[in-house]
Amino acid sequence: MKPHKQYSDNELRKVALIILTQHLGHANALRFLSFNQASDVDYMSIRHELFEGLSAKEIYNNAAEFWQNKNNKQA
Repeated sequence: MKPHKQYSDNELRKVALIILTQHLGHANALRFLSFNQASDVDYMSIRHELFEGLSAKEIYNNAAEFWQNKNNKQA
């Protein structure tokens, strides 16, 4: 088995957020984090990392695309 890189806690969180958002999209990644974290989670910190570099319009478009896809799957 190939050894994995050892990450600091902050690096691991950032890499995990990148992977989650790439594979799940922003809305699903945030949903996943919200129900898989302890109650003392700093959601503001996660929010800043998750949406870093995105404009409000890009965040809105991502959310709209998520809900459109969800509605299409239910139809």
